[in-house]
Amino acid sequence: MAATGLALDYASRSPAARILTQKPLIRRIGYVSRPVHGLALAEIARIVSVCRSRNTAANVCGVLLFTGLDFAQLLEGPSDAVATVWQNICADNRHRDLVTLFDEHAPTMWFGDWRVGFPSDAATASQIAANGSP
Repeated sequence: MAATGLALDYASRSPAARILTQKPLIRRIGYVSRPVHGLALAEIARIVSVCRSRNTAANVCGVLLFTGLDFAQLLEGPSDAVATVWQNICADNRHRDLVTLFDEHAPTMWFGDWRVGFPSDAATASQIAANGSP
């Protein structure tokens, strides 16, 4: 199924009237990486802002986590749109040591309402800015 990008669902459970329909699958990618040395917290806020705007236009959803030491992100949406975002992420020189955790197709989104969910905590952000780590 993943190769074709389609999921099969039954429109009716009645044995006499089962109609097979096709729904496009979404693509979901999860990865971790490390910021380059000296990446400012303000730059991360700018990345989130720009990504929210671009992802909304491309119908790409997901969540980005930053611990002060590492990034973890999950992206999902139409396969072509996620592929474009993924290419940009892989080419971005503001992070390093990128490791893909999974790259899969799925029938539904986990974060369908999040254009770039970015949990933030003011105390942690202040500590990261002051010390470089939480």
